[in-house]
Amino acid sequence: MPPPPHWPPWLELQAALGTSVGILVHDEFLGNQTDIAYQGNQTYHDYEPIPIQQTGYAPQYLHAVLGAAVRIRPHWSFGLRARIGAPIGNNATSVGNAPLGNPVSPVGADLAMLANMRVSFLEGPVHPFISFGAGGGWIHHLLQLSPADPASPYVDATTAHYYTGFNSPAKPGQPVNRVCAKDPCVDTVMMGYGFLTGSFGMAFDLVREPKTPVRLLVETEVQLAGPVMGANFDFRLGLEVALFAHKR
Repeated sequence: MPPPPHWPPWLELQAALGTSVGILVHDEFLGNQTDIAYQGNQTYHDYEPIPIQQTGYAPQYLHAVLGAAVRIRPHWSFGLRARIGAPIGNNATSVGNAPLGNPVSPVGADLAMLANMRVSFLEGPVHPFISFGAGGGWIHHLLQLSPADPASPYVDATTAHYYTGFNSPAKPGQPVNRVCAKDPCVDTVMMGYGFLTGSFGMAFDLVREPKTPVRLLVETEVQLAGPVMGANFDFRLGLEVALFAHKR
């Protein structure tokens, strides 16, 4: 049997930086809610994360993508990407208050692993492409909270777990680990844990040397998240280097 028309395959390495906008969902059960800040609920005698009051958008200012793909046909490649997000700008940290326990720090970097199939077009120095795929992980976006009622300040999970039943929420004068003692309070909200993805973009040949061609990538990608619902739109710029291309 003759070998496939593009064998052995290329190995393509990718690295990119970008920014993101998320669509946050208001839903009683599957919608988005704050990661750090809790607020007392007098009706149910508990503390709850603050839910999104209405569907809207929120930013994630910086993310990076590292990936590798195998070019299995002249215009088809299959790859795996690591998307690393940095929710820069969140200040939702709590201040410890004995005897409650340790305070809570803001959310750090998030991670999503995404597999995708990419289809490219044209043979010249410019290559439009589309991709589709799936993966898992989580993405955090920034959300600025309204100033808290002084009688019901934002608190952390440590406080929420300390005061339970009819002892919750804490009475005035009782110790709490307060979140965001100063306004404005910027917390994060998470979407995930599964993703369906699609993207489109352009690849521009920077180095057309046959052994190791280098391309500039300009790409827009959307990730649809569930069961914690939401949609994330990535806008990124990166580089792609092909290895073993001379063996085709």
